[in-house]
Amino acid sequence: MRCIIFTKKSERFPGKQMFPINGVPLIQIIVKKLSDSNLCGIPVIFTKDPGIYANNALMIMDHTDGIITDSLLSAIKNYGEFFAFAGDMPLIDTAFVSEMLGRYRGKPLFPVHGNGMIEPLHGIYNRSMERGIADYISGGGKSITRFLENAGIETIEIDKKYEYSFINLNYPSDLKLLDPYRDRLHW
Repeated sequence: MRCIIFTKKSERFPGKQMFPINGVPLIQIIVKKLSDSNLCGIPVIFTKDPGIYANNALMIMDHTDGIITDSLLSAIKNYGEFFAFAGDMPLIDTAFVSEMLGRYRGKPLFPVHGNGMIEPLHGIYNRSMERGIADYISGGGKSITRFLENAGIETIEIDKKYEYSFINLNYPSDLKLLDPYRDRLHW
């Protein structure tokens, strides 16, 4: 299955995807984890930021004008089926990715936290969602999470042992959240 990493310029953390963590750009850590896992071939970086790059990844410019819902719809139109990843979550656990791929039976599949929160950028999208997302966007919908809550998706509960892998970096101060997991960011 194709793995697509969604990125854009960050207003809250400028240069986030190229920020070095243990000397390696954030986006390169994500690409390497996915590449080394052999779960999805060459990862695609689907980006609105021409300054983002990584080795061993296919770079695709996202020319949509809108927010993540527009980007996801564009990717569905271009790729059909894919596993979506956030470009600011360097602690991806490939064992959980493998578990999700093993559970996938053709119906979109997303992890859900114990409190019911869906992780929209760590899930499997496919063409069956195209019309629903398009209608949602044309009706003024903006939140991909809200869309997923009503989309009839399959979910997989996130085991506590994988919770750490959903830490995302929205602000420079979030880097401290990685400290207990530095060993999982080795190069």
